[in-house]
Amino acid sequence: MRIITRGAKVGPCNICGTVGVLTEDHIPPKGVARVSQVLMLNIVDLLSVQRPKKSGRISQNGVKYRTLCGKCNNERLGLRYDPVLIALAKDVRAYLESALHLPSAMHLTVKQNRLVRSVVGHLLAHGVDEHRNGSMIENLTDYFLDESAPFPANLKLYYWVYPYNDQVIVKGAALSVHYWNSFAVFMLLKFFPLSFFIVLDEPAEWRIPFGRLDSVLTTSIDDEAMIDINFANLPPQRWPEAPENTGMVMYGEGAIGAIQTAF
Repeated sequence: MRIITRGAKVGPCNICGTVGVLTEDHIPPKGVARVSQVLMLNIVDLLSVQRPKKSGRISQNGVKYRTLCGKCNNERLGLRYDPVLIALAKDVRAYLESALHLPSAMHLTVKQNRLVRSVVGHLLAHGVDEHRNGSMIENLTDYFLDESAPFPANLKLYYWVYPYNDQVIVKGAALSVHYWNSFAVFMLLKFFPLSFFIVLDEPAEWRIPFGRLDSVLTTSIDDEAMIDINFANLPPQRWPEAPENTGMVMYGEGAIGAIQTAF
């Protein structure tokens, strides 16, 4: 399946819906990514037991989608929200790359409401011509655009350290951890050094053992919270995008992975 990252040069913004000139959004933002050239692959190719097929798409300067207007890309994300995500990623990266023997956890104070809107905004940017395409996207769009809005009550947002050089972006998929029982829709953004996992109506029996950001969110954009960054007991590299022995994942269109081809 062909990977499409560019639609029309003029069209509706994936976030606000304004029709105009569209700009390229880097996923994750440029201040986070440390690779210059990547091979973008459909998620099935990335997860292949054998060597991934070379039928993907080369992208210079990381993963980019031409889907956002200048205001959403440069002002809302670039100026207001991305700096918090970039700072967090740099702190975690410095910890991972330190030659010192450090504790297995660190505690950081962040502007959590800006951080989460950065993550949400880049997930909304993924996929061509997908403005308000589905109820989960619609609710996250409303949340992103209104700084005083609460995070959708039926969503949970997990995070954990991701010490790998590839990327995974999934805007819509369904995961079951035990055969056909208890499916839930999810979005996923993974890049060095962090993963973010948004789950819709999570089944109670899942009991995901990672940190949550939704539980510390408020309706005041500049509130701060202390979050824990744990470097031990991390999930497998390919969780949750690859099913475990008793689970399965069903993907919609557009889910991709990106592997480094050059720095």
